[in-house]
Amino acid sequence: MHLFSAPIAIILLVSAETVHGGSRSWESKAPNQRANPTPYYEDLLTLNSTSTLVKRAMSIKSSPGDNSVARIWPNKEIRWCFEEPPSPSFRGQWETALKSWPGLLRHDFTYKEVDDDVCKSESERSSVLHVRYNNRGVLKSTNGIPAIDAAADKSDPDTILGPYTMLSDKEGVGQGDVVANMAHEIGHIWGLHHEHQIPYYWEKSLEHTFDQWNFPEENPGRVKRFQTNGFICSNLKDYDDIYGGLEAKVNAATGNVKKDLQADLDRLCKSRVVASTYKFSAVEWLPLEHTANLVIDSDFDPKSIMLYPSNAGGKGGFGDDREDVMKYSDDTVIPPRWWPSPMDYERLIKLYGSPALSTLEVPHTSKSSPNFNLFKKSSYSNFRKRAGDTKDGVC
Repeated sequence: MHLFSAPIAIILLVSAETVHGGSRSWESKAPNQRANPTPYYEDLLTLNSTSTLVKRAMSIKSSPGDNSVARIWPNKEIRWCFEEPPSPSFRGQWETALKSWPGLLRHDFTYKEVDDDVCKSESERSSVLHVRYNNRGVLKSTNGIPAIDAAADKSDPDTILGPYTMLSDKEGVGQGDVVANMAHEIGHIWGLHHEHQIPYYWEKSLEHTFDQWNFPEENPGRVKRFQTNGFICSNLKDYDDIYGGLEAKVNAATGNVKKDLQADLDRLCKSRVVASTYKFSAVEWLPLEHTANLVIDSDFDPKSIMLYPSNAGGKGGFGDDREDVMKYSDDTVIPPRWWPSPMDYERLIKLYGSPALSTLEVPHTSKSSPNFNLFKKSSYSNFRKRAGDTKDGVC
């Protein structure tokens, strides 16, 4: 392991190229992980939580005494288990994904696999992460330790009984990489939200000035990254089914019911509340309407693993064949990300506190890393297997 002093780490951060989101310059200079699986990634810097160099990302708040909102994991430890016995391949991919956040391990974040008795215990359910496998491309996780409704219907499959993550090894969707998709979900599990859903980086396009988009635009001083006309909702793979089904309900209804359904149809691609009502994948793209229980830092992070690539969830097949769902305001694409950014680390380090010294970590893809053999075992021909979206094409 190569250790660097804090001043050298700061020099590396200051000298790193700074660019605006969507610039072709930083897309072309990003390391090609598929062609070279063992580069030394600058983005695996472990940062001091008091640093003033980077303040980016969005997460839950630390609310240890409030069970009505999502909370951070006690003692920076995630206790977890597989709901069903995993295949060796799936276990290897999951364990590699856990190690793809080495900066967290350096700051004493830990993971503990619990035994089967604890996994199945009702009394432990609210504090143990259940890892679920599917082959359909579904990727979905709770943020932190979720709020639990004791009166909820336990027979309802959508009822949240405790923290969980649904993972898949389906190829050609999500970030385009199975371990990167899992790493994205791990970000959610620790408490991170999607960077592209921070409302203060959105603004209405001229043609949408009087439309009923539901997000707060007031926040002077922040550079806008997304225009509403850059969100091509109709390119989402579940758009035709959701829109067509709701349109049929409108045509079949009468009176006030018809008016209400028509209002929903008009706002299906503009409001997360409406999109959520109809289980439409736009809910994972649209800007948040309320941020009262979230912490939002002061700048946008174009390298965050919590940022969707432009074609996530798009129609047209898999991988690069998918249609773009959203681009930056300058019409450039959002590229995929395969590892956490320094700002992703910074938000979690600040959220959980107790920083470690500022040092450079050896990434798990480096030959000098003790985890390199595990990385190779979970890969095919030294390349990570492509991964999946949710059923609606998002993660």
